[in-house]
Amino acid sequence: MGYTETRTSTLAPMEIFRAPRVSLIARPQFVEPEHLPVHWRGDASDGERLAEYAGRLCYMSQHNPVNRTTAEYLENIKKQGHGSVLEHAVYVLLIEGISRSCSHELVRHRAGFGYSQISQRYVDESHAAFVLPPAVAGIGLLAALGPHGLLGPALSGVGI
Repeated sequence: MGYTETRTSTLAPMEIFRAPRVSLIARPQFVEPEHLPVHWRGDASDGERLAEYAGRLCYMSQHNPVNRTTAEYLENIKKQGHGSVLEHAVYVLLIEGISRSCSHELVRHRAGFGYSQISQRYVDESHAAFVLPPAVAGIGLLAALGPHGLLGPALSGVGI
């Protein structure tokens, strides 16, 4: 888990992220229909059960003819190239404390993911959090130029 600090000055407090923070805000909950039960083997999360169930419905193999565990079944599904059944298990994460360039890389390689992020067009970011990358944190000159240093007044006008 990352941590944040809040700095105050004559301007409003600014949150500075020193490490990313990731929060799970939603996850799948599998509810098996009584009229189409599956012969389950092995432990699995709701997301794994949901993916296995979707695959077994495609092949009408709820009776588990090969007697595979969920892990074995999903591994076979991936080997067969039937990855679409994995798309049913959706987890929603709140990711904070990453740079805009990092978020753009995530969005750019978006296969299997959906994104919503703060609008730089419609959101007043004068009080937005500031990401301080570890590579920059200990460098005196960059720290001195940062949001509370020499460039602070200039940066406050651009939402940093």
